[in-house]
Amino acid sequence: MAGGRPFGPGSGAASYWDQRFAPGDWPRQPEPSLVEVVSGWDPARALDFGCGPGRNALWLAARGWRVTGVDVSPVALEQARSRAQEKGLELDLELSDLYSWRPPEAGFQLVLVANMQPPPRRRRRLYSVAVSALAPGGRLLLIGHHLDDQGLDGPQDPRLLLSEEKVRRALAGIELEWVRRVPRERLPGRMGAEVTALARASG
Repeated sequence: MAGGRPFGPGSGAASYWDQRFAPGDWPRQPEPSLVEVVSGWDPARALDFGCGPGRNALWLAARGWRVTGVDVSPVALEQARSRAQEKGLELDLELSDLYSWRPPEAGFQLVLVANMQPPPRRRRRLYSVAVSALAPGGRLLLIGHHLDDQGLDGPQDPRLLLSEEKVRRALAGIELEWVRRVPRERLPGRMGAEVTALARASG
């Protein structure tokens, strides 16, 4: 999911995202940074936190990962379920408020948080829930719209856009392997950027 809307109960988030996903025209290709970073890793258990219609979850599942997708939108999860069936893949899909969802006790070796842009006062909370899903030694891959995307793509409120420093602050307390600004073409001939971060849980 992307944008600055809340993801919790009582916020209208489910209705908002159901309307956004209903046309079924969201991209189906996985995030390039996911492909670049994770290709070559041994498949294990993965969580796509805010999975939407499942483009990243399906890419992981096709490569042998056991994938759980969590999202606040029933419409998005039904699209992900249908696409998994079309491809002969299995996804474990859960409908939940993303601020209060609690991960399975066993945890995940990979947690993906892609294009979720919570407001500053809730950013650390959202990321902490995602981090809590990591098994010892597991990794969190964060992908988000950079401030350089203003006027091009993603949410246009600069408070919702990310920078390297914003990510470091929001992930304080977890070991960061790296935080990067990655240039991306957003419109023909116009470059924006994304922020990516890879963090490792202790243990």
